Amino acid sequence: MNSIVNDFETSAIYENLAIESNIENMVSNQDYIKACDAMQKYIDNSNFHTLEKGWYLQQLARYKYYVNTEQSNQLQKSAFKYNSQLLKPRDNISYSKIRYIDANRILNIRNYLKQYPNCEELTLTIDNMMNDLSFGMESDKFEQAMQSAGQLLGFISQRPDKEIGKGPDNIWCGPHGKYLLFECKNQVESTRKEISKSEAGQMNNHCAWFDKEYGTDVWCGRFMIIPTKYLAYQGDFTHDVRIIRKNMLRKIKFNIQKFIQEIRLYDLEDITDTKMQEMLSEKQLDMENFMDNYSESYCQNKRK
Repeated sequence: MNSIVNDFETSAIYENLAIESNIENMVSNQDYIKACDAMQKYIDNSNFHTLEKGWYLQQLARYKYYVNTEQSNQLQKSAFKYNSQLLKPRDNISYSKIRYIDANRILNIRNYLKQYPNCEELTLTIDNMMNDLSFGMESDKFEQAMQSAGQLLGFISQRPDKEIGKGPDNIWCGPHGKYLLFECKNQVESTRKEISKSEAGQMNNHCAWFDKEYGTDVWCGRFMIIPTKYLAYQGDFTHDVRIIRKNMLRKIKFNIQKFIQEIRLYDLEDITDTKMQEMLSEKQLDMENFMDNYSESYCQNKRK
């Protein structure tokens, strides 16, 4: 027993939990100013990723509410910008347009993949993502999977309807100022014969919203994810809208999974940008491919 050497390892997780517990004790003791200062210091000194930072800013907003409600709401606005899954601020939030300024798609993909410590965890995440990206899935899960798929492919991805209560379900922004707009009708019954007049009108509203926010001269592919490609006689689209049905969605998912499987064969640091772009092109995962390879034109039903 005397020869045993205690080998204590420091744990960042334990240290973080201890800090957070101490801050919560301050709040319980109604020492709100001290709790706010401690949480702000904790956020500043930690290397949180975007979603985590939003969560801790929301905690700070909760503490600040007891001190200054206006500052609390401003903090909640900041938190919501980092993580749209959090509580919406009391006041209406303004829309923040997404741009691909000084960004590199391949670098974005590398940074996304680096979030996962091993191939098994990455594969499990991708499998869950592809499972959620299925017809019949709950809308929120499907739309979140669409956003995550866009990020995985190196695009800047956003859910305007979720974030501000208007606009399309998903937008992907890519290099050279190109956009993909998605309206998701994944919960529509597979036996549905046609796209209704009201659904067409909703799509038209989202297209008009995009034109207002981004301009009419911007390259944008507009897609409706729905089981049928037939548009009701009473309905009309104001823009060129492409349809993604079940077989096309399945093809997108298959090629994303093949891309990840191929990535797994290499050490991420050993893959050149050129090679990764070749993989993307071979799997038809560039923005232009969505028009020709993953979607089809709609057909207008004749008057009955």
